Amino acid sequence: MKRITIITGERNTGKTFLAKSISLLFNNPVYIDFNNIGYDYEEEFAFSKITKKTDLIVIDNIYIPLLQYLWNKFSESQIEIKQNCEKTFTMDTPNVILITKGAVKSFIKDPSFIRRTDVILTEVIKNFNRCKYFNFKKI
Repeated sequence: MKRITIITGERNTGKTFLAKSISLLFNNPVYIDFNNIGYDYEEEFAFSKITKKTDLIVIDNIYIPLLQYLWNKFSESQIEIKQNCEKTFTMDTPNVILITKGAVKSFIKDPSFIRRTDVILTEVIKNFNRCKYFNFKKI
């Protein structure tokens, strides 16, 4: 079973910033923004940038109902990638970061989920000078 990282938090708390910063540590990261795809996504289109050399997949702006499906898909040791006008291929699951659209708390209590997932909560903290700082904590 593959371990997945989920970054969650309210709007404008640095979720995408954190994921893109982490992606700099990888050779072949792929960033997929579900804002451009929508709730009724087609997998062939969404995963068109993934290749067998991909070592990190970052999926941003995931609606909560879709999060469970993607978590199940990427928690396996191998994944099947369907691409538009290309042959479907199977590959070892790379590292995966899923970024929610809003905060998620509902299925974090599931023991299987807890065992196989790192959840990072992002928030903005204001100090006494009214400066804003991102705060990230693993929950």
